[in-house]
Parts: sequence; C-alpha cells; structure tokens
Amino acid sequence: MKFLIADLQSSTIWALAKPKSRFFRFFGFIAAAVSANVLFAQEIDFEHEEFDCCYIQKSQELSGSFAQQVTTQNSNKIVIGAYPSEGLFSSFLTVLGALMYAEKNQKTPVIYWPADWCCAQKGGYNDSLNPWEYYFEPVSNLQYVKGDYISFYDQTFVRHIFALNNGTFDKELRQTSKKIIDKYIKVKPSILKKVDSFYNDSMKGITTIGIHLRGTDLSSGMPKYLAMLNGAEELAKSFTGDVQFLVATDDESLLDLAKKNLTRPIIYCDSHRSAKGLPLHLPRGGIEWRAIIGEEALIDALLLAKCDFLVHTLSSLPAAVLTFNPTLPHKFF
Repeated sequence: MKFLIADLQSSTIWALAKPKSRFFRFFGFIAAAVSANVLFAQEIDFEHEEFDCCYIQKSQELSGSFAQQVTTQNSNKIVIGAYPSEGLFSSFLTVLGALMYAEKNQKTPVIYWPADWCCAQKGGYNDSLNPWEYYFEPVSNLQYVKGDYISFYDQTFVRHIFALNNGTFDKELRQTSKKIIDKYIKVKPSILKKVDSFYNDSMKGITTIGIHLRGTDLSSGMPKYLAMLNGAEELAKSFTGDVQFLVATDDESLLDLAKKNLTRPIIYCDSHRSAKGLPLHLPRGGIEWRAIIGEEALIDALLLAKCDFLVHTLSSLPAAVLTFNPTLPHKFF
C-alpha cells in the first residue's frame, strides 16, 4: 500500500491509495494540498515503512500553536494529544494510531488532551481535568509533565483506510486494533455502568440491528438516509424472531426520520441531539458544557458494538465501533 503525504505549514494531509483507482475519490482532497503551501510531498511504501513514516511529533503550546515537524522522540515516553476541533472519535482514532506506533516502537504512552479540546469544559468532568480521562482510564503509569512534547499521530491512517475500503477495515486491522484497545484503553466504570444498564434493560436477548445516522456537519443527504433505513428493514427480514433497531444519531431530525420509516421497534438513548443541524461538539452547537456530548457518543458506540449487525455511513464513530467489536457484521451506505 502506498500513500501520499503532504506536509503543510498549518496541517498535514494524508491520502491513502489502495488500489490506485480509488485514489481519485480523493482528488479534491489532494487538490487542496497541492493548492496550499506544501512544504514537501512524497509517496511512501506503507508496507515497508509501517507506522514510523506516519509518526508526527509536535512541540505545542496549549495556546493553540500547531506548527508541525516530523521528529524523533529520544525518550521512551510519548505524549499523545488531540486537535481542538476534532470530536471524540476522530480524536480516539488519533490515539489508536499513536498507540500502534508506541506498541511497535516500545514506547510508553501518555494521553493528554488540551484544555481547548472541543469537548473539554472548565472544572473538568468525571473527576478529571484531562479530557481523555473524562471517558477513559490512563493508559500507563506515567503522566504528562509541563514541557513534554505533545505528539499527534494523524488519525487519517485509520480513518482513510476506512474510507478507501468502502466503510470497512480488513479483518487483520480490526483484530490488531482490538488488541491495542484491550491492552491500553479502559472505559471509565461510571460509563460502563450506563452501557450495561441500557443493554440489560433494552437489548439483552433481543436481536438488535444498530443504525448510525451521522448528521449535522457530515450529513449524507436524504436519499442515502432513506436507503439506509430501507436496507435495515430488509436486513431485519433475514433474522428469525423479534428484531429491533438501535438508532444512534447526533441529529434530532434523523431520529424523527427513523421513527417515521422503520416499522419494527426502535430504541435509542436519551441524549443531546442537534435541532438546528449544527455539530454539538463545537461551540456553535449551542451547548456550553460539552463533556457530556463525548460521553453520550461513547455510550452509543459501545451499544452499537453489542448489536447483531451495524448499518452506517462514513464516520469516525462507526469506524471505532468496528474496532471495539472486530467480528461485528456491518453494511456501509
């Protein structure tokens, strides 16, 4: 597998190609890199370079400076950061890629998300000031120390493989990801308690088809949403016994659409959803205390991973779901 890496002054753009013909799906993406102020661009053989060629180290102040440089970490400690505007699962995929790098290169990871991360809130959440630890336990016994380099492993390594393979990962990558998750990533007990409660009350013993409808700033358009719902209805016919749908969405109008078009029982979490088409995890979404948005998204993802089948579009949340449960069958629309 080969990919083009274009390092810009303000950001790094990656475009993966497998096979070559699929590369042109991202023509506009590459055109943006070419038209921008590209410092260097080169094609790298991914199979040979593996994770090393993707490792990006940044020296970053929490004030928001994002000057990037590819460097070599001398110590065995690697501090993994997050981009302020990226939502929970885009940030999660960044972490997943960085943990793969740390595992391969025998480094001890520390995850430290900045105070200006999109779902961070003043005073912290779930007894933590580090936004990663709002939702997950520390990944090692080391801690971030002021002055540490904060490293960013671009999540497009994971997400663009997902995109270029029609919304899926191959079996090996899903299994590898699950091993990394099992070793390093532990969800907070308070969140797992909510997941288990919903599952036991509403899903246990009932065939459940999960449907993820990503709206707001990543809307797929009404024709695709209707095709997804119709596809889910047809899929339900292939199961025996009672079948229900778990609908996870960030958009109130899409939940209403599912209620109108699905004929079988629907379950969903009592969560914040956008009523105006604005992404909730960003300030313009209108929710002052946004840490709960990340928690609700994580609960949705963990419940979708417990379903018997997943129907989804292209989004970071279902990408994470497929790593949580590497044997979950799914259909991409």
